[in-house]
Amino acid sequence: MIQMRKQIGERFSYDTSKARIGGSAKVFRGVDLSRSPPREVAVKILDASAASEPILLTFFNREVESLLSLEHQNIVELIDAGIDEEGKYFLALEWVDSDLKTWLANRKEIDWEDFMMALGMPIANALSFAHQNKIIHRDVKPGNVLI
Repeated sequence: MIQMRKQIGERFSYDTSKARIGGSAKVFRGVDLSRSPPREVAVKILDASAASEPILLTFFNREVESLLSLEHQNIVELIDAGIDEEGKYFLALEWVDSDLKTWLANRKEIDWEDFMMALGMPIANALSFAHQNKIIHRDVKPGNVLI
């Protein structure tokens, strides 16, 4: 398969041939070229139609503000955010390979204690930290829990 790449300035390069598609944005796997060696990142691009909706743009900006205020080992790191050369809003986030939905689908049996120690407690700790910082994640579901 031919990879189609785009860049955001001189810093981020991402593959547009495959995306995780959400309600108002697409997430692409990319690299932060400012790092040596380059670091894998998730580049989230807000759909043009969403950017023209004031409420969705407000949600996007709140996501940026929330991630800027949360530094926790179990919360994805915001690397950068802004508007690219095409006028599209973007976030660059730490890349995480999988999500809880995929992890659960690929498991045959789950020992509850092992699940709680490996995933349940880190998820609860991250949500608790966010709540202590007056941030509520309003879309907690297996597909949004990155592991």
